[in-house]
Amino acid sequence: PSLIPAFSASLALLFGNWNEVFPKLSFSLAFLPPLILIYPFLKNTNYLIFLSIVFFIIGKYLFTGWADGLVAIYFGVSTFLMYVLFIAESDFYKRQSFLYLIALCFFSSLTLIKNEGVVLLLILFSTTLLIKIYKGELKKYIFNIILLSSAFLPIILWKIFCFSEGIAYNNFINTNTLFNLLSRIGDLKNYGQISYFLFLNEKFLISLVFFLISFWLNHNKELFRFVSIAFIMYIIILFFIYLSTPYDFHWQLMSSATRVIKTLSFSLAFFGLYNLNSYRT
Repeated sequence: PSLIPAFSASLALLFGNWNEVFPKLSFSLAFLPPLILIYPFLKNTNYLIFLSIVFFIIGKYLFTGWADGLVAIYFGVSTFLMYVLFIAESDFYKRQSFLYLIALCFFSSLTLIKNEGVVLLLILFSTTLLIKIYKGELKKYIFNIILLSSAFLPIILWKIFCFSEGIAYNNFINTNTLFNLLSRIGDLKNYGQISYFLFLNEKFLISLVFFLISFWLNHNKELFRFVSIAFIMYIIILFFIYLSTPYDFHWQLMSSATRVIKTLSFSLAFFGLYNLNSYRT
């Protein structure tokens, strides 16, 4: 995915110089759209709490140039948009055409930030489809779902271009993927290690506790079900990825688990806050 690197190069071109500052500055600027979008949905005090959550969970990733913080923010906002457009009981936002356009932009951006974003967006669409099929409402929303699924087109076109130019990344998906998975899937110690690196993270645990307390105070079943299904699907995929990694198993966990779990940590805290915001309203 080339969205942020292209933005970095454009910013450097605008200033007429390339150094260590401009690429990182472009990453920081890319955080502004989701932060601006969320403002109308939260009360003033709650928005300040939201910014505190961003600084607490994303932290240095706001400035270092790593894409994981952006993935976490854009996934959280994309999940929120999917919820208000398809899952929430209120029809107010569902009638706002401009919100679908905004959702399309955020969905596309999520896929173009990092390969992980494609999987995350697939999870959101799959979760929405499952809920609508279960509730018998798929026919009512199928057109809008198909319309928003066009958000995958930019990344598909980009991947086709990469393959045509021979610059595709194919080190992960190879003939050893199935072998790696089969050799690790039966060892319970591997599941323990993955759980240790992913879930025994202080920011994740704090976010999880806050999320559970929030929904204990305000029983928003629709939101809780939607978020929980999406998160469980993501966790299952993370286990699959780590069990099938072609790299050293322990090294892969050590080098990526702390960054990957930020996506879940931020979304848990954000939806816990949004649920309390609705409760107070």
